[in-house]
Amino acid sequence: MPNPDVRLLALDGGGVRGLSALMILEQLMDAVNPDAPPKPCDYFDMIGGTSTGGVADGLAIMLGRLKMSIDECIHAYLQLSDRIFQKKRHRATVKGKIQGRFDSDELERAVKEVIKGQGLQEDALLKDTPDASCKVFVCATSKETSETVCLTSYKSPRGNNDLLNSVKIWEACRATSAASSFFDPIAIGRYNEEFVDGATGANNPVVELWNQAQLMWGPAPLEGKVQCLVSIGTGIPSLKPFRDDLLHIGETLVAIATETEQTAERFRRDKAYLDSSNRYFRFNVVRGLEDIGLEQSTMRKEIAAATRRYVASQDVFKQMQACAGNLASREYVGEYRTNFSLEGIPRVKTFVERPSEMAELERALLPQRQNMRQKIFVLYGLGGIGKTQLALEFTRRHHRKFSSVFWLDGSSEVSLKLSIARCAGRIPASQISDASRTYSISSARNIDEVVGEVIGWLAQPDNTEWLVVFDNVDRDYSAHTASGSAIPATSTSTQRYPTVHGTNLTTSYVPLPYQAEL
Repeated sequence: MPNPDVRLLALDGGGVRGLSALMILEQLMDAVNPDAPPKPCDYFDMIGGTSTGGVADGLAIMLGRLKMSIDECIHAYLQLSDRIFQKKRHRATVKGKIQGRFDSDELERAVKEVIKGQGLQEDALLKDTPDASCKVFVCATSKETSETVCLTSYKSPRGNNDLLNSVKIWEACRATSAASSFFDPIAIGRYNEEFVDGATGANNPVVELWNQAQLMWGPAPLEGKVQCLVSIGTGIPSLKPFRDDLLHIGETLVAIATETEQTAERFRRDKAYLDSSNRYFRFNVVRGLEDIGLEQSTMRKEIAAATRRYVASQDVFKQMQACAGNLASREYVGEYRTNFSLEGIPRVKTFVERPSEMAELERALLPQRQNMRQKIFVLYGLGGIGKTQLALEFTRRHHRKFSSVFWLDGSSEVSLKLSIARCAGRIPASQISDASRTYSISSARNIDEVVGEVIGWLAQPDNTEWLVVFDNVDRDYSAHTASGSAIPATSTSTQRYPTVHGTNLTTSYVPLPYQAEL
């Protein structure tokens, strides 16, 4: 896959409470870009969803396959819930057989209208084009095997081609929404397999999302490729069954209702590395939705109020800002991109995680869409406590977000000049002279001229997204511009070429401006 920085979105089921998930996602996209909130399909590489009630089922498909904005989704959601949750019959027949209380045909008609409203044929396949940037799946449960099946918009190495080439968008919505006692099961595909609600096996589809992403971005472990995984719930419900439950069905619905947070906690523990490195985010309204049934579409005011209260809390606000910052820092693609290399830089075999320090580095240094100002950060502390290794891990983890990463030895003027000159060979041809790109110690070219060209290249007005690491600097900085540009004073050549942008990360054992003690 072309993009190694994978962004994943999991959407819990929850019937009408899916409005809460949409409101949370709306707030997140607004935090990414307040001036022009983007569509989720432009930021997430894969979206997985499920449902227990027929409305939230469509969120993953509407956001990813139909590429709808959140405003469009909320509008469609409100219309769908009003139409769909009109009780048609009782939960059980006179013979005691469970049946859908709501009109499955009306759900089908409503979903088809949404599909046509996005310019597609009502019978369009869930299958998308091979080059689609956002992959989508929804969970359904096979009535024959009781196993969770992922209906996908993409070809998976372990997927079922007969379902991929035959399942329509509206059929996928029906299959994942066929909750026991809500909507009738549906038979789809070449073999008319019957499917029921995906939430019966995966009301929180985060594990299915992880497994699907591993298939698509494998075979190497996915942990090293995921930049951000966002999981959004539809409220923590109460532990009591519906009042009119029948034998066994009530117990099943209770299990479904409580499974989401249990799954979230198991996943958080299993993927503790993602959580500690600020790459896993779980959002779920804690209080206010527990007494709202999956089908109570008239309680949208209560859903909206509880969700607004949740996102306004300080802890959630901070978490959302961190998540938005992660999402906003996409991989750099542009003319100034250079090959990444840490050749010759000593690296320990096992890096000891420093979650709080790494999170501080990420907040301070990762590129932001709305902020092109220069960023400066100094790691300060005694020798041997891990400053270089922390800087090295940050660089290794995030180098794709920068146009270039130059690692410089700042221990002396000579070593600094030499390491800058070595970077010249990685700069794209025609952007500096061939004489500087092919410089070697034995060449006749003056090293100060090479250093000057490299610094001049960094200072070009549209070359703003580079990262320069000054390792082992033991002298003070000399600021040169009003914007806070600073380059180590160990090199008189660099002083002649101050820059007003880019990112500087320095390790030092002496106090320097902009320092963070380690």
